[in-house]
Amino acid sequence: MKRSRSKFVIVTLVLGSLVFFGCSERKEEAPPAPAATPAATPAAADLEAGETLFNQHCAACHADGGNVMRPERNLTHANLMERGLGTPESLRDYLRDPGPGMPAFNQNTISDEQGENIGHYILETFK
Repeated sequence: MKRSRSKFVIVTLVLGSLVFFGCSERKEEAPPAPAATPAATPAAADLEAGETLFNQHCAACHADGGNVMRPERNLTHANLMERGLGTPESLRDYLRDPGPGMPAFNQNTISDEQGENIGHYILETFK
């Protein structure tokens, strides 16, 4: 009988330990949230390509980020943001249908990638 009681005590202790330590609900800490990443910066090659294209298609009227026809429509960051043109994509789209005073550049003249390169160049250069 003593032996049965010892087995009972051991089994009870083992099961109690399993329930307490092994089967208890663990609250694992969630991994830390990734830090907010800044907007992707363009590669140097994209900026160089954008500068070349800007000089070829835009600089005659927008030298140094200005605007020879409408000085209030310069390429400064604040001016572009005010007009909703704060991304390379929005600048690319603007090149397609710019409005009076500026020629439109279709995809045969400037591809989407080239338009975005120009946008990156403008946003990085004329702050």
